[in-house]
Amino acid sequence: MGSNLAMRADDEGFSYSDGSVVAGCRWLRTTNYAGKCEVSNAAATPAESLTSPTVDSPMASSGTTLEPLDAAVIADEQLSKTVNSNADAAWGDWAVDSATVNGEPLPNEVAATISLYIDEGSYVVNLGDQVDKGTVVIRRDTDPMELDITGIEGPNAEKTILAIFDQDDSNSLIVCYAFDGAVRPKEFTSTAENGHFLVKYKRKVVK
Repeated sequence: MGSNLAMRADDEGFSYSDGSVVAGCRWLRTTNYAGKCEVSNAAATPAESLTSPTVDSPMASSGTTLEPLDAAVIADEQLSKTVNSNADAAWGDWAVDSATVNGEPLPNEVAATISLYIDEGSYVVNLGDQVDKGTVVIRRDTDPMELDITGIEGPNAEKTILAIFDQDDSNSLIVCYAFDGAVRPKEFTSTAENGHFLVKYKRKVVK
């Protein structure tokens, strides 16, 4: 590998300006470098030592050297990425777009006072000056998808609410609630007969 190639660092490793990549290393501000990194480009020299950055390298002026990642660090980073990628699309801050209760449209001025926040295993609903908090179980392996809601604090404390939900995309959420907790809704309807609360939410901050 030519000594006049510039180097850059990112989450995946190091890259030279000719496109070759030094994988499995992290750019750390350390004083010692005790290992070597494999170079993925076949044209580059395998296991080239990076102990002496060239003048062109940003490390030469910063005093930054390379240190190989150990297996535990790599495993932790992979786990972190997996957890983040598994964040449910229903999590987040939601405002009411429209709502129907007992077959009647909810007045816009009332709908505007309702917000929903869902995080892993919990929810918070603000309705005017009332706050409803509790737990929520999300099941995406059913058709329709299901929510099991258990109130802990507020007007629905110690109540179980069965619901179904759907999402056209990550910025919309439709939920049909059965507040009596007896029978889960089977479809997204609200009538005087079924007494369901049907809500279309929109994400407050679009992804």
